[in-house]
Amino acid sequence: MVSCFCRIGLSLTPILLLAVPAHAQTPPSPITAFALPNHTVDPNNPQYSTPIAMTTGPDGNLWFTESTRHAIGRITPTGMITEFDVTGTPWSITTGPDGAIWFTDFNDATIGRITVSGAFTQFAIPRSAGPGRIISAPDHNLWIATHTTVTRLDVLGNVTEFTPPTDGLPAFVRGIAVGWDGSIWFTQSGQDATGPFARLGMIVFPGLIFFSPDNGFIRGSFFDGITPADRDLWFTDSGGSPGSAQIGRIGFIGGPITFFAVGPVAVPGILPTDIVLSSDGSIWFTDAYFSVTPSNSSTTKRAGRIGRIAVLTGGNRGGIKEFPISIPGCGLDASHPRCGYPGGIVAGPDGNLWFAHAFSDQIMRIPSTAGQPVGTGKVAWQDKQGGTVGTWSFQGNSVRSENPLASGVPPEWQLAGTGDLDGNGTADLVWRHDSTGAVSVWLMNDVTLLSTAVISSGVPLEWQIAGLGDLNGDTKADIVWRNSRTGDVAVWWMNGYHVTGIPIVSSGVPLSWQITAIGDLDGDGHDDLLWRNAQTGDVAAWLMNSETVLAIPILSRGVPLAWQIAGLGDLDGDGKADVVWRHGQTGDVAVWIMNGATVVQAPVISSAVPLAWRIAKVADVSGDGKADLIWRHTQTGAVAEWLLNGTVVTQAPVIATGVPLSWQIQ
Repeated sequence: MVSCFCRIGLSLTPILLLAVPAHAQTPPSPITAFALPNHTVDPNNPQYSTPIAMTTGPDGNLWFTESTRHAIGRITPTGMITEFDVTGTPWSITTGPDGAIWFTDFNDATIGRITVSGAFTQFAIPRSAGPGRIISAPDHNLWIATHTTVTRLDVLGNVTEFTPPTDGLPAFVRGIAVGWDGSIWFTQSGQDATGPFARLGMIVFPGLIFFSPDNGFIRGSFFDGITPADRDLWFTDSGGSPGSAQIGRIGFIGGPITFFAVGPVAVPGILPTDIVLSSDGSIWFTDAYFSVTPSNSSTTKRAGRIGRIAVLTGGNRGGIKEFPISIPGCGLDASHPRCGYPGGIVAGPDGNLWFAHAFSDQIMRIPSTAGQPVGTGKVAWQDKQGGTVGTWSFQGNSVRSENPLASGVPPEWQLAGTGDLDGNGTADLVWRHDSTGAVSVWLMNDVTLLSTAVISSGVPLEWQIAGLGDLNGDTKADIVWRNSRTGDVAVWWMNGYHVTGIPIVSSGVPLSWQITAIGDLDGDGHDDLLWRNAQTGDVAAWLMNSETVLAIPILSRGVPLAWQIAGLGDLDGDGKADVVWRHGQTGDVAVWIMNGATVVQAPVISSAVPLAWRIAKVADVSGDGKADLIWRHTQTGAVAEWLLNGTVVTQAPVIATGVPLSWQIQ
């Protein structure tokens, strides 16, 4: 089938694109894999390497442990791999204060040291139990999580042990990190007959130990990796039941712990383990996500995921986004032996995140830009008469570039929404044919149109696209549908061109209730639905977790109908979407600063804006982590931008004049 869309090349010559069948192409993953050398001699007795942990070396390369290969590996930022044979079972690894690479031997009471040229030595430590994670501290010592103790080792091999109390429980030291003030933090976790338990510990000079919380262990939690960031400590909590996995944060002097939920509530097998701060201030973690057990009791193996918590202005954090790791056969073949899981993760010298993938024998890389807020700095345009489509890229308060994408798009194809369908960090375009109901997708890479596909040839016209949003937290936007006759609400789970599921979210919702916007109101990484009753003015939210409606709070009753919802966007950079309002008679602009189902503030931020100016889009076009307003003048075609900082308009420039009215912002 020939696509109805034409792409503009650099020569501005139309290039005919073929429509790609929905099953024919898998969108590219942001994860790059580098296979370790294969040392198998006898195919009946395969030899695996099992990379576990990674560190950035003093030579600008990445170093990693190979547990079953009994080796230390080195990989350059371009992917060149070298291996150095050692003894024992290398596990955790770090760059020491002396410029050498230090690592723990999990099956022996030894610490290994290897220079960048490959010279290997060992140091014994008193504990017979396997040493775990190892870090280098500002006091020029190595600190090690050693089973039930914390061990300090200097570069000469001298050992000091600190034994935290366990309150009579089978608790073990799991993760270890240096706090902002130089104190040593660790996670202490265990499990007894009643389930898992955990707490955080802190060692300060000359060896005093404090705990958070200070009144005992937290039941139902299992803390593991820990890393410093923002003068805080961030750590992983795999929990003890489906839906309990989370990422925790605590201040460097202790205090209350804040948790961020990981993954859909109903999915077992989520297992966040290691965690690190990236060069751009984001928090990244590995999620083993080893298996799920469907209702038929068969087990589908997975290869794990990599998660990201974005940094936002003012030190606030956004919702969690996760990237699935693809290993051929995993998720399809329940007997697949080498699906593996991600282990240690480190911020590389090249600005990427690097992690070891155990059992698949691969080192993997993901750019730190993956998962950044979609649509930042760009808006899409459609010429309703001429059929030309393009984007504007913004820089601050001005248009940086105008980017043509296609011309001659038939007028019956309407741009229905934008969202990142394939998880590559760029918003894609979703189209709807207003006569046949067909749905088409344009996949984008920044300002480049990669390809197009008709993904459905004829959805009944009573089904209308209500918007795009990531309802299931997989970093890919999904398509939300509303039936204009029955009121039913459905969603298409998207993976690029692939529609992976079509669940009905709710049936028979009264037609007086309309979906007005989609965004993450509660900051849990799952977009929610904002509703308005066209008769009463009531405003409600559906707080979503995949197709499950967790709660349906009424946000406000009887809001005058002259006030219209203009859109959702995170105005204050706290990772939670806020509501923008426009009064249809006075021109006033107001906002609701949201915290889940709670309206924290509801100020009018500007009065009597001329009604010829219409809010065309709510989006972060300035790239500061806070949503802005794009305005369009309905008589002159002029375009203006309001740069927002919460409830304050910091700038309000007119950025274009005389744009033909046939051009519409999407």
